[in-house]
Amino acid sequence: MIVQRKTAAADLIATHFADGACDPVNVEGAVRQSVMDNAVSSAVDLFDAAQKQVLQTIHMALVIVILDFSLTC
Repeated sequence: MIVQRKTAAADLIATHFADGACDPVNVEGAVRQSVMDNAVSSAVDLFDAAQKQVLQTIHMALVIVILDFSLTC
């Protein structure tokens, strides 16, 4: 289980967080750095801050779309 988590974490970091990632995630530098600094541990909460920030961004974008739609109708 731990080996699988470390492998999955390494893949996510390479794809979304590392410098030059092929599909970078849009998170603040401090969050990205926290993920990179704690990557070796592969703790179960390694991506929690990044996930929270991405979900907050999605939520705000949805609110903007809804408000814009409400104002145009």
